[in-house]
Amino acid sequence: MHPKLDKQRKLNLIVYLTPGWRTDWGGALGFWGNESAQAPGELMASIECEYNRAVIFDTTQNSWHGLPQPLRCPEREYRKSMAVYFLCDPPDNPNRRGKALFAPTKAQQGDREVLDLIKKRADTATADSVYRG
Repeated sequence: MHPKLDKQRKLNLIVYLTPGWRTDWGGALGFWGNESAQAPGELMASIECEYNRAVIFDTTQNSWHGLPQPLRCPEREYRKSMAVYFLCDPPDNPNRRGKALFAPTKAQQGDREVLDLIKKRADTATADSVYRG
């Protein structure tokens, strides 16, 4: 749910805007199976970050997506993208979670620092404290 408009996010459109991005720098968009509302399943697809490529996908409580590998780009190189969302009227009794739910990778599952960061990012009261300006 959008926190101010009281609309449900239904679709995401991401357009990659970095000309010359190299595959070996990472940055692919991964999609995981929707095992549950609390944790993603197995990685199902990975879409490379290619200049002017557009990816559109449904947004649900279980549309697990993100970076399957850390970025490995050189200093002063950035993975640029633009995201646009389609909002619609919500169904009756929608889930009102205010922020995205992040999940640790298998290697991060026991890392208290990562788990604390995930908890802060998912809470509307603390999310702003973990982003750099």
